[in-house]
Amino acid sequence: MRRYRLNVHTTLQSWLAIGILVTLCFSLASCSLSSLRLSQLEEESKKSHIYGETVDAFFAALDAGDVQAMKSLFSVNVQHADTNLEDQLAALTEFYPGPTQINLRRDTGGSGSDRISYGMRRSELTDAFLVGSDGTYFWCSLAMVDEDDWDENEVGITSVDFYSAGDLLTYREEGWPDSGDMGVFIYADHPADYPVRPIEGFLYRYDETTPPVQEEDALNLLKETDRWSDFLERFGQPNAFNVFWFYALQREDGTVAYLCLSVEENDDEIVAASVVGEFEWLYKLWDNPKYKTS
Repeated sequence: MRRYRLNVHTTLQSWLAIGILVTLCFSLASCSLSSLRLSQLEEESKKSHIYGETVDAFFAALDAGDVQAMKSLFSVNVQHADTNLEDQLAALTEFYPGPTQINLRRDTGGSGSDRISYGMRRSELTDAFLVGSDGTYFWCSLAMVDEDDWDENEVGITSVDFYSAGDLLTYREEGWPDSGDMGVFIYADHPADYPVRPIEGFLYRYDETTPPVQEEDALNLLKETDRWSDFLERFGQPNAFNVFWFYALQREDGTVAYLCLSVEENDDEIVAASVVGEFEWLYKLWDNPKYKTS
């Protein structure tokens, strides 16, 4: 019977070679994924820059009342197809007072879509944001095509929707109207005969009957109980609501801030509390310890 003797040295070399190959494969895959992610981030940054420049140019022209400058930012196809575009833009200069003092466009288009086929691409961007001047606020939605390999005349703004504060809140509560996919649309049919305030960059119907709350008092109560009914009994109805509940805060430095509560109404439970300003989130105030995982 022939006996085979295991060559330990050779076997170790083989396993070492396999280990090196596996490590190399993982490293190459990791590098490939990292490169892909970096490429995606660069692409998103590029789109953000293009969208931001377009929005800024549009509002600069709007503040100047320059209808032709605004029109030039729309795609060539929209300019040719929409025979009322200049009239719409002229109406917008009368509707929007300017100059723009608040423009809360986010860093990137709120949403986008790409169509890619055989190496060709069409890319669209859209966002909706708060704008304002001298305490008067509006909601603007702007859509644009930033790239179209099939038709370069599609590149540019495709539509701009402007809502008065009253119209924004009415449509948000009752349902949004059908909007066209091309041109300028102005919504100014529902005057706000009630107080409206910006909170964390959005507009809210505001109830002035509840007085401002001391942040320390709110925090002390949250440390004692997370029951939403207890909070309501102590401080009264919130000043504003839409998904989150808001109370105005009494600030010694005179700045405007609000207590933002995340609430599970069915469980009568407050989940978290933050402090926000008129146009931004400021800081976390309290987290319900029941939801801590560590």
